[in-house]
Amino acid sequence: IRMMVGRELSAVFPKRAVPIGDVVLEVRGLSCQAVGVSHVSLSVRAGEILGLAGLVGAGRTELARVLFGLTPADSGKILLRGRPVVIDSPARAVELIGRAVALVPSAAVFHANLGEAYRAAGQPARAAGCCRTALALQPGHPEAANCLGLILLGAGQADAAAEHFQAALRARPDFAIAHTNLGNARRLQGDKADALTHFRRAVEIDPGLALARSNLGQFLLETGELE
Repeated sequence: IRMMVGRELSAVFPKRAVPIGDVVLEVRGLSCQAVGVSHVSLSVRAGEILGLAGLVGAGRTELARVLFGLTPADSGKILLRGRPVVIDSPARAVELIGRAVALVPSAAVFHANLGEAYRAAGQPARAAGCCRTALALQPGHPEAANCLGLILLGAGQADAAAEHFQAALRARPDFAIAHTNLGNARRLQGDKADALTHFRRAVEIDPGLALARSNLGQFLLETGELE
């Protein structure tokens, strides 16, 4: 870093001695199959700053969402000052931890989440605008690309939708929902073989995903094939 910026960072951000206290937050074997978080364990002591590092798609944001209750965990334990707690919503997170905790996503993640919220609320125009902003900030953002693909698919634009689902899968190949959505787009395009490939891939990635199994079953009934 010194060679990049031309000076020691300690000249701008001097290291301060901070007493390290007891464990405040502890996570044991935390998992959430829906977002790909698997058996995460960590602890944070009073006075510590814990950083999560990784490439795009490594699961940093997904873990933060689980800890904040946006996508509740399937298994594992969260302990606050040694006491097991269940965080199943952001409101519960704030209630338990107080105003000392907040989820501050990156700008791209914020716009992607806002786009998904608008889509769920039946406002596709606003949703598409938010998703496009997220993709401008972070090209290939998987959730934003998938959300925009769903909007286009709902508008009958299967070709454009398929391109966005493919972009989502390039960024995150194990994105089961995107495989399911691409399967639906391929079905509308008349490419039954590729549709079946993606429906099956979605179920392989996440056997418990009801939407994936439902889409695969419906497709097999439509085509007269047997599993």
